[in-house]
Amino acid sequence: MLLTDFPVLESIDRPESKTGLSTPISPPTPNPVVHPTRHEEFWLYDGSIVLAVENTLFRVHQTILANHSEVFADLFTVPQPENEDTIDGCHVVHLYDDEKDFVDLLKAMYHPE
Repeated sequence: MLLTDFPVLESIDRPESKTGLSTPISPPTPNPVVHPTRHEEFWLYDGSIVLAVENTLFRVHQTILANHSEVFADLFTVPQPENEDTIDGCHVVHLYDDEKDFVDLLKAMYHPE
């Protein structure tokens, strides 16, 4: 198919205002910037790592996670870049999990029943 096979758009129909003039099309509004919040239960003052999950920050103990999960143990052995984000001196690791699922995981690690 060639570009010449497409019809040429001569004009764009715009709705008319009450004055009979075309209403200008305004640019789309950008999404508001949403700042992450600290999780109420799992922002531990003596935590050693910050995990960012969706829009929530968790400051937890790296050793607790590594002792309960080979995935976290392996993750924490990867060298971190020098210009990595930090919060209160803790490295920030971004995880792409569901926040509720992650809270359930932390509850199972920190409060096993």
